[in-house]
Amino acid sequence: MKSLRIAAVCLLAFFLISTQAFAETPKFKDVKSNYWANEEISFLAGQSIIKGYNDGTFRPSNEVTRAQAAIMIANALNLELKDRPNPNFKDISKNFHAYEVIAAIADEGIMNGNNGYFRPNSKMTRGQMAAILQRAFDLAGEWDQEFSDIQPTHTFYTEIKILAGNHITTGYSADNTFRAYNPTTRAQFSVFLSRVLDDSFKPVEPSPEPNPEPTPEPNPEPAPEPSPEPSPEPSPEPSPEPSPEPSPEPSPEPSPEPSPEPSPEPSPEPTPEPSPEPTPEPSP
Repeated sequence: MKSLRIAAVCLLAFFLISTQAFAETPKFKDVKSNYWANEEISFLAGQSIIKGYNDGTFRPSNEVTRAQAAIMIANALNLELKDRPNPNFKDISKNFHAYEVIAAIADEGIMNGNNGYFRPNSKMTRGQMAAILQRAFDLAGEWDQEFSDIQPTHTFYTEIKILAGNHITTGYSADNTFRAYNPTTRAQFSVFLSRVLDDSFKPVEPSPEPNPEPTPEPNPEPAPEPSPEPSPEPSPEPSPEPSPEPSPEPSPEPSPEPSPEPSPEPSPEPTPEPSPEPTPEPSP
């Protein structure tokens, strides 16, 4: 099964390279000619690998789901969908719109789900994207450098190294990270898939992958930043201040003490003088 898939990929790549003249024309009304992923999206649309939405949009900034990624890969590989065994995913019934695609992808060992669930509407992370592209197209080779946020113990360490070694991903050059847990947008997945199918889309020099167009989120309340502790400034040695000459305090003028009013001395009562007793004159 794998050898047939490799042969199909080779034939598909030859066909795609020979029919790339259309790539300049946008296929969706929300993908302008100057959009950063316009050529890759138009390339895939021209091969009916992507079809967009009924309203004529592609919605490149939306995060790609696992079901959407499965459809794009099945279309790119031109997988036969009929007579595939039931994958027995608990969340995928036979009347699910992408049942046949998911059954084929699971049968090829490209996407296996987890604990019996496929989770078709879950967002695909960049790490998962690396794994399914490596499995789908049997990519080999490794990058001789390391991403600062991908350790050898990471679940998709090998697949990410292989993707980088094939110049399908370049990571984020600003900080040399891959950001494996970030979601993958529909535009980003289109770019990665185009690079797998056609070498002309690979960057000549590694360049940072553009960030997806952000969905505005409410501003969180800013947490107060701690005030830095001021470093103590050296206290200047105090210069002795001259002691002021004391001004002589004026002597208070003595207030004249009031002279005591003399108490009037009592006049002594006159001692009456005794009237002299008259001397009786002798009678004549």
